[in-house]
Amino acid sequence: MKWERTVTVIGCHVGGEDNHVIVGGVLPPPGATMFEKKRYLETQADELRRWLLLEPRGKPALCINLVTPPTRPDCDAGLIIMESTDYPPMSGSNTICTVTVLLETGMLPMREPVTTLILDTPAGPVPVEARCRDGKVERVTGTQSGRRVGQESHRGAEVGASDGQDDECRRDQDLERRGCRYAIGCAEGRGSLLDREG
Repeated sequence: MKWERTVTVIGCHVGGEDNHVIVGGVLPPPGATMFEKKRYLETQADELRRWLLLEPRGKPALCINLVTPPTRPDCDAGLIIMESTDYPPMSGSNTICTVTVLLETGMLPMREPVTTLILDTPAGPVPVEARCRDGKVERVTGTQSGRRVGQESHRGAEVGASDGQDDECRRDQDLERRGCRYAIGCAEGRGSLLDREG
């Protein structure tokens, strides 16, 4: 049998969530930043994600992490996350798995009891602390500061308040960017489906 392509992937999970890590067989995608590298994979080389994440090799809940050299001098490794439908710029569980694989395989040096490093991600640099003992990673914590994209004030009627409240009622709404995008605002008076009863 002749192999057409070989990609080395290490299986890893966080609490049962599969987040495997590519450690060989894939060259770093072109791009000056991790965001540009991610965009290249999305728009020019998505066959890698589909090949690894769709059946017969993958499954809907599987994530694959591509480790690359960092694009920033203050970072230790680059990370591009691939999920079954897209390329999120950042993910906590994928960070945990990638750091575990990087340290336990010796791709990056492990320093016990605590190893600190910085991952270069499409969402920006992510400082990470790994608690290690006897050559194993026991705990990983990362810090990614949210990037405030904007703040807007909306009148109640413009954001869907339909409960008869004063249309002049103003609601402040922040849009914050971490791995995903979050609108942070007051749900009161906006016809929220959430209630105190659960």
